[in-house]
Amino acid sequence: MSDPSVVKTVRAYYLWFGSYLILFHFGLWGYLEWRSRRPLPSGSPMQKAEYYRRHASDFDVIFLGDSRTYCGLHPSEIDPLLGTRSYNLSIFAHWFPTQYPAIADLVADIPPSTTVVWSIGSGNFDPIGADRQIRDAYPVGFANVSRYLTWGYRWRELSPNLVRFATHHWPVVLLAKLQAWGQIPVIRWTSSEKQSANSISAGMHNDRVEKELAELLLRLRADPLVSTIEILRDPQTNNVTSVAVVNRDGAYCRYELDREFFRRQQAAHITELAQQHANKRDDPSYQPDPAYWQTFLAILDLFERHHVRVIVNAIPEAPYVYRNKAAARAERAFINRDAREAVEAHGFRWVAAETASLVDADYFDYNHLNHEGIERYSRRMSDALAPYIHPKSNERRN
Repeated sequence: MSDPSVVKTVRAYYLWFGSYLILFHFGLWGYLEWRSRRPLPSGSPMQKAEYYRRHASDFDVIFLGDSRTYCGLHPSEIDPLLGTRSYNLSIFAHWFPTQYPAIADLVADIPPSTTVVWSIGSGNFDPIGADRQIRDAYPVGFANVSRYLTWGYRWRELSPNLVRFATHHWPVVLLAKLQAWGQIPVIRWTSSEKQSANSISAGMHNDRVEKELAELLLRLRADPLVSTIEILRDPQTNNVTSVAVVNRDGAYCRYELDREFFRRQQAAHITELAQQHANKRDDPSYQPDPAYWQTFLAILDLFERHHVRVIVNAIPEAPYVYRNKAAARAERAFINRDAREAVEAHGFRWVAAETASLVDADYFDYNHLNHEGIERYSRRMSDALAPYIHPKSNERRN
């Protein structure tokens, strides 16, 4: 028979150890939650939203959307043309399933005189990846689970996002930190950091790239708008290919240095897409994913319910993303007919800045504008918005 004192000691140990784990988890979770929501103008969507809440009166236009908004709509380019003060709240991989909770959290804090420019494209109406999992751009939240299931999402699509933000993945992060010990660190330079001549020259494969990089870094480091600078390299050769910049107005800019590298990448992607589409039935029709369509309508309902002044901007996919010309026509017809009708039924404006004249060299990958493309698109975007944007106006709708 067990000694009662030993049993009591073991129970006390387990109680103490369990309490410690619970306190450790919630203490660490609280710290990580606080860190994730610190107001930063060039941080995560949660950090940018908190920054915006504290400075909402400083802006009369905000840009919402996915990575194409993040890379393509630059306040620094558009504001001088429209006389506005704008801010970009978007980020990479921020699609309808994560945009809904982000907008739901933010919409009550948008002043009545502020114009929201929400950019969408046909790519927003389909899940990304075979697993259909909702990415980690913003927490869906357990309070939205029943709503998402009703719209047609499945639990396995929701659960990774829910777990990620319920734990902040601290066990995974801690394990990654432990595994990283002893390995060569990945270095990211910020605008406030200095680099030696050797670090800049490493990976140079021609004099033109080296000269352009040196001049660009000199200019970017002197620019108060710049928040972070990252030098990117070809993973195969380690040659410098571009510089990625995140600005304090919330936008992302990619400066191409090795332009031939990006054109080769685009050509390879065209071949990859052709292979993917080779075994598919050549059906030019297009139907949006039902769950994503319901999410789109729910976002419009949020804006309407809170009397937000909204302009929806249609951004087409890059030309060669479509399976063929018939598929391109079908997807564009859906956007310009079905999506537009839904937008206008809610009383919102619809614009579509001209993009037909943009070419592959205006994009740094397959869908995201590079520095040169940003300049061209900004002029077209400003022309499209000009009739409906009234800086410092107290009017809700035109």
